Amino acid sequence: MFVRTTVAVLGSAALAAALSGCHQLAGHAANMRGKQLYAQGQTAAAAEEFRRAALDDPAEADYRHNLAAATQTLRGPGPAEALYKQTLALDPDHQPTVHKLAELYLNTGRPQAARALTAQWAAARPGDPRPHVEVAYVLRRTGDPLGAERELRTALAADPNHAIALANLAELQARTGRTREAAQTAAAAKQKDWTVKTPADVRR
Repeated sequence: MFVRTTVAVLGSAALAAALSGCHQLAGHAANMRGKQLYAQGQTAAAAEEFRRAALDDPAEADYRHNLAAATQTLRGPGPAEALYKQTLALDPDHQPTVHKLAELYLNTGRPQAARALTAQWAAARPGDPRPHVEVAYVLRRTGDPLGAERELRTALAADPNHAIALANLAELQARTGRTREAAQTAAAAKQKDWTVKTPADVRR
């Protein structure tokens, strides 16, 4: 009796694992379709695919983030904010979501919330350059370029090869008239990652 029960449990576990794998594959496929549709401007159809992906694989933060971004385009910041927060509950280190939620706070007149979000992430991840890049973004958007530069240099102290930090530093240097420094920093950013945006088109 005990052996049969054990076999049954193992069989159930194997079945659950197989079903989980199927759901993950289905989620990946739905997310890929959603990204293609979103790139084509078919936002409503993309959102439906992202929703399907999030249902198929609820633990995957990327899918919920993509659903939040599409929802923001379709329905505005309110519904999207809840989804961004759900994404961070799944993965507190999900940088694209921290950025989008901070941006949402700034665009809806809540700079204190944006500062708190990014500062808390930086405090939770000492030595990680990514939170300092996001703190810098918020500080620049709220009129503190000196603070933003300080945060970018902190990020670069942690990782001198961080191309996004270099690109954003180049933009700050260009905005404050330090064109020679900006050109050198932008060149360093491109050397680390040729796809990174530099002062002319770095993310706003």
